[in-house]
Amino acid sequence: MNHASKYLYYNRPATKWNEALPLGNGRLGAMLFGGIDVARIDFNLDTLWSGEGRNKSNPSDKKDWNAIRTAILEEDYKAAEKSLQENILGDWSEAYLPLATLTLERREERFREDLEGYSRGLDLTQSLYKETYIEEGISYEQEAFCSIEDKVFVLKLKASKTVLNLKLKLKSPLKGIVEGEKQHTLMLTGHAPTYVAPNYYQCEDPVVYKEGKGIAYAMGLRVQTTGLVHIEEDTIHIVDADEIVLISTATSDFEQEIGYNPASVVAEQLENISHMPYETLRERHIEAYQHYFNAMQLELGEAKTDRTTDERLRLFEEEGCKDTALITLLFNYGRYLMISSSMPGTLAANLQGIWNSEVRPPWSSNYTLNINTQMNYWPAETTNLSECHIPLIELIKKLSKMGQKAAKELYGLDGWVSHHNTDPWGMATPVGHYEQNCPPVCYAFWPMSSGWLCRHLWEHYVFNQDETFLKEEAFPIIKEAVRFYLGYLVPYQDYYVTIPSTSPENTFKDAKGHTYAATIASTMDIAILKELFETYEKICTLLNERDELLEEVKVAKEKLPPYLIGKHGQLQEWLMDFEESDQHHRHVSHLYGLYPGDQITPDHTPELAKACEVTLERRGDAGTGWSLAWKINLWARLKKGERALDCIKKQLTYIGMDGINMGGGGTYANLLCAHPPFQIDGNFGFTSGVCELLMQSHTDVIELLPALPKDWSHGRVKGLKARGGYTLDFKWQNHKVVQVTVRSLKEGSCTLRINGELHTLQCQAGTTTIINL
Repeated sequence: MNHASKYLYYNRPATKWNEALPLGNGRLGAMLFGGIDVARIDFNLDTLWSGEGRNKSNPSDKKDWNAIRTAILEEDYKAAEKSLQENILGDWSEAYLPLATLTLERREERFREDLEGYSRGLDLTQSLYKETYIEEGISYEQEAFCSIEDKVFVLKLKASKTVLNLKLKLKSPLKGIVEGEKQHTLMLTGHAPTYVAPNYYQCEDPVVYKEGKGIAYAMGLRVQTTGLVHIEEDTIHIVDADEIVLISTATSDFEQEIGYNPASVVAEQLENISHMPYETLRERHIEAYQHYFNAMQLELGEAKTDRTTDERLRLFEEEGCKDTALITLLFNYGRYLMISSSMPGTLAANLQGIWNSEVRPPWSSNYTLNINTQMNYWPAETTNLSECHIPLIELIKKLSKMGQKAAKELYGLDGWVSHHNTDPWGMATPVGHYEQNCPPVCYAFWPMSSGWLCRHLWEHYVFNQDETFLKEEAFPIIKEAVRFYLGYLVPYQDYYVTIPSTSPENTFKDAKGHTYAATIASTMDIAILKELFETYEKICTLLNERDELLEEVKVAKEKLPPYLIGKHGQLQEWLMDFEESDQHHRHVSHLYGLYPGDQITPDHTPELAKACEVTLERRGDAGTGWSLAWKINLWARLKKGERALDCIKKQLTYIGMDGINMGGGGTYANLLCAHPPFQIDGNFGFTSGVCELLMQSHTDVIELLPALPKDWSHGRVKGLKARGGYTLDFKWQNHKVVQVTVRSLKEGSCTLRINGELHTLQCQAGTTTIINL
């Protein structure tokens, strides 16, 4: 029997990557396939990327913004987009790369006639992989983890008799070299390619290596065992053991000082860690991991089951979507993945977190800034994982510095800007110059990500109330983003607008029925700027700053166009009421003001909220995995719990196929989000959406159960965070909250809406208040 909401369980080994189980500590990632005769583990390192941070900007000296704007104002969209691609858009971002594959092979053939109870699983409460079976009366056990505390991967194999005879073979899909060393160790070393083309870009040399160039990396694997060991080149042979412990770590010279030797660092790390007993490493890891995971708990119809996780997923819809514990499991999995892929001191979680097996992964497994990277961090604050937000904040700091150069060279403006993609070096220029398959402007020209990313800085402050962070780290970055956008806005009729402007990855039909992307003032542009300017004003008030931009910001904010309702009753996506080229497009960018923003709410702007609802109905519930996740959050903000639950159910659709599909997302057997292909943003967006159904704090009132689905009649949550520095525990029965505990970081007044009634608390810093209802 397995805990249905905290354990992934399978009765056969994985046969493909989307069935393998992920481990990670923010720096190292591992995908474990399991297996009896042959087992496979794929490894990743967060800093292993192609390239060296070279300049990707378009070298054209024909950056004529006046001509581009004139073309758009004259509705010559074709000429504007041609100029944007030829003179503005630049080269691709770098790609996130796989590190190595370890295979564990038995040294003799075995018959499967006497195999009992094969099981593999992932314990989310401890971040432990477990695998067991019995063969010919001999029990075999395997346990593995990526240590949060000691930054190493550890695997232990144990048999009830001295029968373990293994070959451990380490290989890299890159041009790495594996050599055997003393102390029962294999060492992989190499340099990453200096260029990797996106998998959708056809060129003669898609993967380029240059001698001595590219990121240098190393991975070490050490064996501790009761058996005999000998090494041949890239293989460790183990004979007659009853216990084997493997310890592995890796590093690269990304952003290290000159002379940094990854192999020497890895060797030293392995040497320092090798004296620790397995149990000590295990205990240290679990304690460090549970500091994060146990900070929040959720119960929605807890249960136990003998069914495997993939079977539960396959039967979820067929059996009426009644396995509520599967929803809780996917919620917990999102928090697990965040802890595993985004720790202080590591890089931010990319498009696939930290797990990738392809040298040319989908969309380069980069940071995609028009929704995906931001969605990765939607649940960071609400689910009590604020520390996991720090890697994104560090990326924003880096991006803001590179963005100053982009603003000056590309636009001739002060401040900083970023676009659709970035990578670990903080690339701030737009991609798409070399696009071969479709007009690139619809996705590539989008200078609004810097504004959206500033929201994450503000949210980190609002949840944690750290005024030092706000003053010294967040405000300078937000101010310089504001400075850029003040320069980018231009007068149009009675407004200040963005020209050229796009609505991410979507296109419209002009009066002649032709399809274009570049126009005037997309709704998302205006929503981001309204929010950014308002945030800037709030910070100035909080910090008592009489900033030189303040008056200009106040004027610009008032001159931004209003939200508009179109001919179908929908929230318009552009300033003009264009028809979408694809009514069911996966992006719903124009609803930014509803979520993640807070400018549109059913209580304060009911007409706009209704227009958002019409928009969602027109778009439909079909979409990629992350699109479904966004819609969960949007329906929750509209307080439509049943419609949000419809999207939750669709996200729990089993996906067995590989390849790319823009129309129908779901979940793979290992519960990773299926775009398809795999993208981790849908997992994080799902977890965020569940939080929004249970509690919302984006207005002056913290509302409990604002959009509770009927099926969730009983439940309990502990450690859910609200804006303003509050952490709440509460439980409900028959759809009514019966008890609430509020913990406050600061002194002040806190207003809650509970069961439709307002309750105002006077809180003291560090105090706890309990309300029984």
